[in-house]
Formats: sequence, structure tokens, C-alpha cells
Amino acid sequence: MCSLFGVIIADGERLYDPCAYHDRLLLGLSGIMSEAELHQIRQRLHQGERQKAARGELRLPFPPDWRMAARARSFSIPMSRCRRGSAWSSPSSASFTVRGP
Repeated sequence: MCSLFGVIIADGERLYDPCAYHDRLLLGLSGIMSEAELHQIRQRLHQGERQKAARGELRLPFPPDWRMAARARSFSIPMSRCRRGSAWSSPSSASFTVRGP
């Protein structure tokens, strides 16, 4: 769209003209690198959650509807792998801990 309307793109280092081949190439490469960085960050966060679950330290909030929480526990997470959170009686702050495999 920018090349159709002759819009110049700028960042902290330079100006890019999407009509020019080399500038389009640089913009494409920087977009791909940004996407790869986001993928790596998501992978690290997910791995950290898995390690917490393996240690039994992963705490997840219950859904607002307690019937939904009961269904989630019965279908996806066995109760033998869950512990009650510290605020069990309060629906707004209740959570459960998932233990790893």
C-alpha cells in the first residue's frame, strides 16, 4: 500500500522508500527478524511455564464461572495433579496449582 501511494517509511536509523527494491528487501528482512524474535520469546515463556508446572509452582486462576472450572478440572487437568490455592473460598482470587508429569 505504501508503494502505491508513495509513502516513505522511517525508523530510528533511516528512511525507506517502498518503491525501491533494496528498501523493500530491507523492510521485509526486518519484519521476518522481528517475527522470529517474537517466536523465540513465546517459546521461552512457554518453557518457563512448563518448568514451573514440573516443580508444582504453576498457579492458574479459575475461570469466573465455577461450573466451567469444574468442567476444566474434570476434563483437562486431573485433580491428582492439582492443589488448592491459598484463597480457595474467594471466587475472584481462587487459583489452582498444576504439577508436572
